[in-house]
Formats: sequence, structure tokens, C-alpha cells
Amino acid sequence: MIRSSTPRVPAPGIDPQRQHRNRRRLAGVIDLARIYRDLGVKELADRVRRDKTRLVPETGNPKIDLVVSLAAALEWPLADVVEAILGRPGDEAHPVLRMHHRFEDLEELGRRARAAGHQRALAAIGRRMDAVAVDSRQRAASCYWRGLAASGRGLYFEALERFRAGLNHSFEERSLRLGLRINLANAYRLNGDLPEAETIASETIREVRSAEASTSQHLNRSTLAFASFVRGESSRRRLLREFDGRILERAISDLERAERVLGQLRRFGHSRLEDDLASGCHRGLLALGVTTGRTEPGEALQRIREHLESRESTTVGDRTQWSEDDGWWAGCGSELAWRHLDGPARLEETWHFAERTIEVGVQLGHFELQASGFRHLLDVHRAGKPGGGRSEAAHLPPARLVQLVRLMGRLPEFRDCGWGLLEETGTLDHAKHMDPRTWRKGLHQADKNHVSTERTRNAREKSSEKGQHLLDQV
Repeated sequence: MIRSSTPRVPAPGIDPQRQHRNRRRLAGVIDLARIYRDLGVKELADRVRRDKTRLVPETGNPKIDLVVSLAAALEWPLADVVEAILGRPGDEAHPVLRMHHRFEDLEELGRRARAAGHQRALAAIGRRMDAVAVDSRQRAASCYWRGLAASGRGLYFEALERFRAGLNHSFEERSLRLGLRINLANAYRLNGDLPEAETIASETIREVRSAEASTSQHLNRSTLAFASFVRGESSRRRLLREFDGRILERAISDLERAERVLGQLRRFGHSRLEDDLASGCHRGLLALGVTTGRTEPGEALQRIREHLESRESTTVGDRTQWSEDDGWWAGCGSELAWRHLDGPARLEETWHFAERTIEVGVQLGHFELQASGFRHLLDVHRAGKPGGGRSEAAHLPPARLVQLVRLMGRLPEFRDCGWGLLEETGTLDHAKHMDPRTWRKGLHQADKNHVSTERTRNAREKSSEKGQHLLDQV
């Protein structure tokens, strides 16, 4: 822990409790930066041009150059470092790419980027759209594409704000308005506001059905499939909070309808996005089968494992190329294992699928997938502590620690869970009290051991019989 060699005296005219809170927050951010960058206290102090005994000022309010240096060290947005220290949001500027394209060209680039799953490129294109938009329709379209980019990276609150802003513009294009509305419903679902998601999806379904005879059939059917999926998944998520037979029936009906309509659309060709939506319907119905007792949890988990194993053959070099859909399959595995298994198997299976969810999220730069995996890791740690089962109190592996710190910077709502993992697993205390040279050596060696262990585990899993424990201690 960063401490000054001199006693703390409250600065005049400032609330001592607020000073204490700010100093504590700043010290925590400095500890994270030191661990993330593999630096000792003196090394970090030199990096930020401070004396090591004066890293934390008396008031707890750092100068702007220190905040900028910490943001660079952590690879966090500047606004998130300010919020982490002061407990309130700051301002963050979004740079605009200096490109020269007509708006129509940018939309075509956006369609290609989305179809290929290039979310960062899509975000950059959306920013450029903002710069060249000249009318309400174009401004609404830039909101649409930026919302899709945010959603594709797991930034669901940002996506919700983008889609809502797009709908506030006045324009006539029906396809754009439908796209904004149904994606707004989906953003509400992903943010956990399920009643709002169901309401908007229901309104969209009614609108599409009332206009079926006079408008584009392909647009109507694709919108109907997406809206049915959103409402069905929202209902399924509500069942996790409280069981209701009517909600269960509607969830099954909606997901089956979405799957059926997508099957009809396949006769006219299909896209990767439609394939992922159909996969989501199948995954939701599999989970509902467990809820109704028609499918045994072990059978459902085996199907999820088979799906993920089939995807492992999709490689570039020596690395599996995951999709967002794969991440949600792994997340479904964690959810089912956590809710429907007992004893050591519950902890082992949840941990295994959570690790896979994080792996997919890290590769894709998808923050919510990573957060979902880490939340399940914290659940497993807490459940394993009292009974002597899997506790993982031997600290997070260094690679996971780096990913966790980066995620805490990008998703403020995840930060409490992140601090819980750092503190309750002993990771933060273990790292910051080690000699820097020991930590540096342990960091690199642990990374090697982690990779070696993962390779050994993967090879063993492929040849093992059902029921074998899935994870070794790193």
C-alpha cells in the first residue's frame, strides 16, 4: 500500500473525511497502476515524476499531470481515473478520424465492418459519420451505427443512449426507425431493464404485423425475428428472478417463433448476424428446457461443451477465432452450472465456463462478456471459501489480473466486483507487498506456467470421460 512517511494533517478548509476517502481511492489506483505495469513504488514514482513519499498528496486531490500519467499507465480513459479517485465522472473527448468520405460511403463501410465483426472499426466509422452528417436522417443513422459498435463491445449503456438519441431525430426512413427501435429494446434487455425491453419489442411486433401487406417482406420478417428473440430472452431472464408459468410459455413461444422465421429467411440466403441470432434462440430454448425439467442440466452442459469444442477448429495460426455468440454459449454454461448443479461439480463447471467466457471477451474486446465471466469467478470464490471446496485464494494469475484492471477502467458499474476479486482473493494484497523484483519474476514465470497448464488441461479434457474435474490449480 502507498503510504507517506509523514503523518496526514487535514488541509485547512477541507472536509477531513473527504480528504481521507480521496487519499484512499488515489492510493488504490496507484497500487493498481504499479501492479498492472509491473513496477515497484520507486519505479512508478519515477515514471510519474514524483518522490515516492509524495505520491498521495495531503488533500487526496492529485494534480492533472499525475492523473494523466496514471491513465496512461493503466490504459484507462482519463475520465474513469478521475471518477475512480474523486468518485464522480469527468469529461472524456472522443477523437474523430480525419477521413474524407461521403455519408453513403461511410454507411457501406459500416455494413461491411459489422458483417465482419470489426467493432472498433465500426466505432471509428460512426464517429466520422457524426462529423459529416448534414441532416436529421444522417444524424440518426450515425447514432444507429455507433450504437451497434458500442453494443458489439459490450458497452450496453452507451448503446442504449445512442439508439435513444437516434430516435429523437425526425426522419421518414422506416427501416432505420425499426432498426433503432428494436436495437433500443435489445440494449434495454442487455442492461437488465427487462420490462422496458419487452414493451418496445411488443410494440415493434404489432407494428410489423399491421404493415405486412404493404411493406418489405424481408424487412418485416427479419424485424419480427429479432423482436421475438428480444422479448423471448427478456422473459427468460425474468424467470431467473421469479418463476411464472405465463412468462415461461411466452418465452418459449417467442423464441420458437424467432427460430421459425429465421429458418424461413434462410431460403433466401443468410448472414452471419442471422446465424448468430438463430444460435441465440437455440441457446435460450436449451436453457428453458432445463428450467422446465425437459432437459437434464448435465445434458445441456454437454451440448454447450460440444458447441464450444466444434468452434475450437476455427483457428488462425494457433489461436481459436471466437465470436460473440461463442461467448454467450460459454456464459450460458456458467449460468446453468451455477443454478442447477451441486457440490464440487457446481464450482468446477462454473469456473471452467467462466474462464472460457473471459477468454472470448478478451479476444474480441467485448467488455460485458469479460465482466460476466469475472462475476461468476467471484461467485465461485465466495462459495468455495466456507466449505473447503474450490476457493482460488491462491490469487488471480497475472494475465487475468491485467485483464481485470483494464476492465475496471472501462466498465465503472463492474468496479465493485473487480475490487471484490482483488481484495477477497488476496490478489491485491499479495502483489503489492512483494518485492518488485520478486513480483516481476513471478509475473513472467506464472504466465508461462499458466499457458503450460492450460495446454495440458485442454489436451486432457479432450480425452477424458464425462465427469472428470475440468481445472487444475495454476
